Amino acid sequence: MSKLNWTRYARPLPKPFRPASLSTFVITTKIDPTRPSAIAFPRQLCHNLKRSTYIRRSSRMGADHTPHGPTKSAKSMKILTFLDTAVVRRISLWRLCTCPSFRKTPLVLSPDGYCWACGTKQVWLSAKIINDELAGAWEINRTIREAFDARESMFCPNCGASCRSRSLSEAICRLYHNTNSLENLVTTPGFQKLRVAEINSCGTIHRLFSRLPYLSYSEYNSTDPAIRSEDLHNLSYSDSTFDLVFSSDTLEHVPNLARALSEIYRILKPGGRHVFTIPVVWNRQTRTRAVLQGTIINHLETPSYHGNGGPDYLVFTEFGGDAPKFFMRSGFEVRLFGINLRNLEDPSGVFVATRMGEVP
Repeated sequence: MSKLNWTRYARPLPKPFRPASLSTFVITTKIDPTRPSAIAFPRQLCHNLKRSTYIRRSSRMGADHTPHGPTKSAKSMKILTFLDTAVVRRISLWRLCTCPSFRKTPLVLSPDGYCWACGTKQVWLSAKIINDELAGAWEINRTIREAFDARESMFCPNCGASCRSRSLSEAICRLYHNTNSLENLVTTPGFQKLRVAEINSCGTIHRLFSRLPYLSYSEYNSTDPAIRSEDLHNLSYSDSTFDLVFSSDTLEHVPNLARALSEIYRILKPGGRHVFTIPVVWNRQTRTRAVLQGTIINHLETPSYHGNGGPDYLVFTEFGGDAPKFFMRSGFEVRLFGINLRNLEDPSGVFVATRMGEVP
C-alpha cells in the first residue's frame, strides 16, 4: 500500500541564525514503485477533497484552527501536485496548507537573506543566466525564466555561492546536526567521519566539501590526473561505500537516468543519502528530450544545452512535477526541501533520496 507523510522538520535553528524566509518544511514520500499509476497529476487536488480531509479538528483549538493558526478554506487552496488523489485522501494536509513558508512569490527572488554556505547575512548579486535559446527550447514563460535566473545567480558577495548552492547547503545543514552553515558543518567531528562522494563539482561550495578527509571527488571524462573520472552509468566505487553523495544539476544530462540512479543506490550504504538539485518546472510533467541509442544521440525535441552549451551539457531529461517518481522507482525514500507549492513557478528546492535502512 502506498504511504505518504507530510512532516515538519524538527529542531529549527536558533533565532540569530534563522532568517525570516527560512523554509522548514520537508515532504517525505513513500510510494510503491511497482505501481506505475501511483503518482497522478490532478490540477485542482484540494477541490476534489473534503475540508475535513486536511484539517485536524481539536476541541481545545476550535473546530477550524490548527497549531499554526486559522485554516484557509479548501477552495482557496489551489495546489498543483504530483500526488495520487487516493493516497492524499488518507492523510492530513493542514500542515501544508497553513505553513507560512509557502508564499505566493518565488522564494528565490528575495533580494537579501542568510547564506547557508558561509553563515552570513548578505544582499545578493543578481545576473541574467538563461539565454533566449535555452528559454525557447525549454518553453518557459518570463516569470519562470526570471526565477531560474535568480536560482542560478543571486550570488553571495562573501563566498560567491549562488541561490542553488545555498539551498543545497541549507538542506545538508538541516539533515546533519542542524548547524548554522555548511562552513561550520564540515569542521564538526561527526560530519568529518562520513564517507562522501561529490559527483561533478557542486559549484563554489566544492571548496567546503574539499575539507572533508573522506571525500571522493570526481568529474565526468576528467583529463586532470588529480581529479578522478567517473561515469554515472558505471561507477567504479564498491557497493555500500558512501554515507552521502552530492550532485548539483547533473542528472538531467545523464542519458540513462534509471541506470545512474541504480548506481547511486548501489554505492550508498543502507541509510545513506543522495542530496542533489535538478532544474524542475513544477507545473508540467517530465519529458525526455533525447535518447542515446548505441553511440548515436536521437533528439526527440529541439536540442537543449545548459552551462556553456558544450556537448556534455546536453539535456536528456527535462524534469517536471512528477520528478520524484523516478527516484522512488529506484528504491529511494524521497524528501523535498523548500518546495514552494503555493507558487509552482518557483524552481527552488533540494531533493534528498535515502537508501532504505537505518539513517547514519
